[in-house]
Amino acid sequence: MPGDSSTSRRRNQTTTRRKRRALPPRQPPTASRMAPSSSSSSFLVPLAAAGAAASVVLSSSALVLAAADPSSSSSSSLVRGEVASSSSSPLQHRRHRSLLGVHGEGGAESDVSDSVPSDVSRQQQADAADFLDDVDALRLLYTSTNGDGWTTKDNWMNPAVDVCDWSGVSCTADKRVEKIELSGNNLSGSAPLSVLIRMPFLSVLKLDGNNLDYSQYSEQEGELFGVEFGAEDAGKDPFESSLMYLDLSHTDVGNTAVSEGQSRGVGDGLGQTVFRTGSDRIVKYPRLSDLYLTGVGLRGRFPVQDLAERAPNLERLVLDLNDLTGELPPSIGSLVKLRYLSARDNEMDGKLPPALGDLRKVRHIILRGNAFTGTIPQDLSEGDSLPFLEHLDLSRQRDPDDPTKHPGLTGKLPAFMTTTNLRQLDLSFNSLSGTVPVDFLRDVNRELFDYAFLGNNKLTGKVPAESLSKLPVDAVFLEDNQISDIDQALCSPSHAGTIGCDAILCKPGTYGPGIGRQEDAERPCEPCAGNQFWGGTKCSAFGEGGGGGPSPTPPPPPVAPSDLSETEILLMFYQETGGPGWSNNDGWREAHEEALRDAESRRLGGGNGNGNGGGRGRGMRRRRAAATSFCEWHGVECAAAGDDVTGEDTVEYLLLSANNLVGKPPPEIFKLRNLKTLALADNGIAFSFDGIGEARSLSSLDLANTGLYDISGIEAVAGTLEELRLDGNRLDSDGQGLPSPVFTLPKLEELSLDSCGLSGPIPPVINQLFNLISLSLSDNSLTGPIPAAIGDLRELSTLRLRNNRLRGNLPDGLTSMTGLNILDLSRQWSPDEGPRGGFTGTLPSFADFATLRKLDLSFNSFDGLIPANFLESISQSDPVGFEFADLSSNRLDGQVPEIVATLHNVFMKDNQITSIHPAVCASVTGTANAAFGCEAILCNPGRYNALGRQ
Repeated sequence: MPGDSSTSRRRNQTTTRRKRRALPPRQPPTASRMAPSSSSSSFLVPLAAAGAAASVVLSSSALVLAAADPSSSSSSSLVRGEVASSSSSPLQHRRHRSLLGVHGEGGAESDVSDSVPSDVSRQQQADAADFLDDVDALRLLYTSTNGDGWTTKDNWMNPAVDVCDWSGVSCTADKRVEKIELSGNNLSGSAPLSVLIRMPFLSVLKLDGNNLDYSQYSEQEGELFGVEFGAEDAGKDPFESSLMYLDLSHTDVGNTAVSEGQSRGVGDGLGQTVFRTGSDRIVKYPRLSDLYLTGVGLRGRFPVQDLAERAPNLERLVLDLNDLTGELPPSIGSLVKLRYLSARDNEMDGKLPPALGDLRKVRHIILRGNAFTGTIPQDLSEGDSLPFLEHLDLSRQRDPDDPTKHPGLTGKLPAFMTTTNLRQLDLSFNSLSGTVPVDFLRDVNRELFDYAFLGNNKLTGKVPAESLSKLPVDAVFLEDNQISDIDQALCSPSHAGTIGCDAILCKPGTYGPGIGRQEDAERPCEPCAGNQFWGGTKCSAFGEGGGGGPSPTPPPPPVAPSDLSETEILLMFYQETGGPGWSNNDGWREAHEEALRDAESRRLGGGNGNGNGGGRGRGMRRRRAAATSFCEWHGVECAAAGDDVTGEDTVEYLLLSANNLVGKPPPEIFKLRNLKTLALADNGIAFSFDGIGEARSLSSLDLANTGLYDISGIEAVAGTLEELRLDGNRLDSDGQGLPSPVFTLPKLEELSLDSCGLSGPIPPVINQLFNLISLSLSDNSLTGPIPAAIGDLRELSTLRLRNNRLRGNLPDGLTSMTGLNILDLSRQWSPDEGPRGGFTGTLPSFADFATLRKLDLSFNSFDGLIPANFLESISQSDPVGFEFADLSSNRLDGQVPEIVATLHNVFMKDNQITSIHPAVCASVTGTANAAFGCEAILCNPGRYNALGRQ
């Protein structure tokens, strides 16, 4: 899909952990939630449901299902126009193929009802009779998680309203609770997980993004039912849950307490919380296909044993941002149904097991940000072993602070020549060596392949053209290796355009800041005589290892803050953020060494006892610093001459992103009186907002990927701050959508909080930021509808909300924002993330959006026809300036309207399109795709393609 630039492919990088919050006091269960007494009358009533016999136990206080077929009401028929399920009937398959624009044949839409048994086991029937009914279970959930404080709680606890109409609750046709979806809803306290997992028809449970643990009702389970539950339950066979989709991400699973005498499962809290009841009875999940446990504090080894024995049908497993340690066990290969495996940003080590090659159905393997060593197993790089593999991320196994002890993956770079479905490959920040294989990525699909990140390894020799010339010039990244040459065929105008070899890698003697290549004519590679290899991202002298550090001479004594010059402030900043180890410290290093020599000179023969020597020393430092102005130091840009009333040089921009800074920047940095821009992104620093109010000119602040978890104090620059970028930090929004300090910054024009772990709804007070021109909240867990107040942001030109969990119709306020240039609301639903969702309703026409350049609404649930006046203003004014509109993977039907003939790059695959207006087919006449006719727009019924078109 088109994007902003090739560098936008680089993912935000963070290894931060979720900040733990104090939990409210636990409340004991009330008598109203106890099990019925033994004197309650009960009897059996036969039912017929979906052709299967069923019985219901009725008592004076509860209705409990004893047997039924839960799939009869929860399984959905195949949606027209989407990927056909491998388990669909021939009739369904034929019906599916009668539509236009189908993009695949084998993989199914991720519907949790497709791949599991349809019966409730006899053990479940027996267990259900002992348990609370649906209503009581939901009431218990509400009262134990501070229901009155939930963000959305419509109809909860209202006896006059059917439980199926409570917000976040969905039911089967027989009025049994089937789904509980309360993501990011400000639940707090101890959730009764051991109660919820026993609800006999519950297939989907989403409690992610809430301030929850699960200990209270595990410990007091027996009390809930008025029996000695531990004694009676312990001897029973494993309990089987009906759950098919479970998401507890960003809640407290790992630190859940374990009572005395209970055993811990592998992975500590996982084994106890998810796979055991409070009475230590094992729980099995024979139907579970999706398990999401991101940022839950799991410790210990990767829990393969628990998963293989108790959830054997898992298809999607996400264990990101935890504290898993040790080797990845060879038994990982027993999870044979996995399609998506992600355990990034943990602390696992050892060699990658060849058994990963036994995951024959896997499409995504994401293990970045661990400490794995050794070579890449052969089975991971061969299409015969992993025929469906699309995404492999083994990046950042090397410890940049101690690469000798933790070198990451080593050995030769595999060729990946037969991995025909591979789209995304990331092996950066390891210690892979040798040359790039001649047949590297030989058989990948050029149209589908996205990127291969190979930077920051030890690759040598010549970059070959045989296979790489078939891929886009910006698809393979090789920066910061030891490349000595590039095949000239890669530098030809047909491949690299007018830029030539620099479009692949900057030549020796030059460098490309941050990326090691030239991306456009305005930003050429910069000279650096010391760089001897192709693709340098920074300028460093040949032979400089960077590990020597400063002289052991003591640093200069601190100076009273009121008397600090800007040079001294910068040197203090250098010293306290590990300056000698920076990736680029040109100018800083020399000034720091000079200051050390001055300090040593004063120590050996300086002052005369009355303080005069110290004064002369300081004057000498300032005179020497003037000879090499800090305005020439790396990352420092000064105000124009005469801008400052003193006539002295003053710092205006401090640009040190991705420069290997560490430690805590001193608050004195805010005393740089003309500082307008502070960019410290992608560094391992402990930034504090203490004293930021002294930065009275600060208008732009970039702290992306720095490990921030709290931005309290930023309100001190409310009068000046216009640009704020905090991407990739695990910010604590308390389920309120955005961190509250943001709303104290009314002058903001640009706000970017991508990948910040935000949850809950976008608050209506977003309209307080009325000066916003660009708002980006992508890759979070935001829920609910877009508030109508978004329409009050009349200056907004860019709105990115990609990859959240937003729902509902688009508000009128948004569809009237005709000044937008970029609108990205895509991927509110993904085939790898469970049941279809996202935005709904008919597709807006966007007819008056004359300046719109990029529109992405893919992976939602818009339905109905594509409007006849879709993007009409663009069609009539400037279709050449329009870049794309992506409507893929929705539920649009009917005919592609005539107006699409006047636009280019309108993507519509995986909908329910039945025909195309002849003018649209005719629009390809005279183009390179003219021979394909209508199939250049969408594949005909009965045919398919990975792109949905030819």
